[in-house]
Amino acid sequence: MSAILDVLHQEHIQVSRLLDLLSAELEGLDRQGAASSDAVVQVMHYMTHYPDLRNHPREDLLFERLVRRGSGTKAIVASLVDQHVTLARDGKALLRAAQSKAPAADVVALGAAYVDLHRAHMNVEEGEVFPLARVMLGSADWAAVDAAMVTMDDPVFGSAVDAQYDALRRAIER
Repeated sequence: MSAILDVLHQEHIQVSRLLDLLSAELEGLDRQGAASSDAVVQVMHYMTHYPDLRNHPREDLLFERLVRRGSGTKAIVASLVDQHVTLARDGKALLRAAQSKAPAADVVALGAAYVDLHRAHMNVEEGEVFPLARVMLGSADWAAVDAAMVTMDDPVFGSAVDAQYDALRRAIER
């Protein structure tokens, strides 16, 4: 059932748009030496409250199924699962730094590392693991992943934008 992969791919496109916005905001902080940016806080609030809680657990379910199939993905899957933990931890650290008006250099360094890891992580998923899943997983695997997936409307890209993310949605659409 490639519909699950299609959803995950669409979420990666959306995360990429947020990472583009985050990168632009970090560049502005670096140039201006400003303590923080509302956009950095909003992006990281979203990242720590939606992808970390919805996208990554769904991917982990998919990865588990791949490993069960013996598709030679154990090492790469273990790395990706570890990266999910790292991204969640580092995302929370970046959010705290931005909220506390930490020195711009600290926010920029944390943010740049976060963006780089997240992009590299998604590239491995999209380029290596998702294509294997399309080929290796059967209908029972897809049904099990689908049944275990948590349904949650996306507060930024979903049908109704959550009020706390209105400014973020407008920034993305510019």
